[in-house]
Amino acid sequence: MIFAHNNVAIDYTRLAVFAAQRIKKFLNIPVSIVTDNAEWLEKSYPNHPFDKVIKILSESGSQKLFYDGSIASKKLEWKNSTRYRAYDISPYDRTLVIDSDFIINSNTLKIALERDTPFQIYKRSFSLTGWKDTKPYERVNQYRVTISSHLSMGRSAPGGLVFSVCCNFNEPVP
Repeated sequence: MIFAHNNVAIDYTRLAVFAAQRIKKFLNIPVSIVTDNAEWLEKSYPNHPFDKVIKILSESGSQKLFYDGSIASKKLEWKNSTRYRAYDISPYDRTLVIDSDFIINSNTLKIALERDTPFQIYKRSFSLTGWKDTKPYERVNQYRVTISSHLSMGRSAPGGLVFSVCCNFNEPVP
């Protein structure tokens, strides 16, 4: 399942279409898109690879600094507040949630799909830029939760509960 909420500069729907094509090629599983603009998807990508289009209401986003290389950056709207509902709205018994800009290039994730665990999330990541400080991506917030939002998998109902619990810790990091 891929969430795609466009802003004025980034067509996350286009990224999601590419990501879905890669998922189908390497993992051979159904892919759904969660979007607040299904009309844009159908009009711009009529032959999209999604098995299901899950429509949600448009949300107001926060401002996030986006980098275009190591020098240029700009603040843009970033809509990510509905992602916590992933396992509640998923049409699947097991759900792999990826970012629209996460590119799958192998079948390695099949191992995760075959594991019988209620919730999985990766622990380590790195930036391909070589210059970007990745420390802000090590935690959800200033609290002890050390998960990343690029990739997670779980069973629909229990996975949603685990994710909600993880994101509501309130013990500050010393």
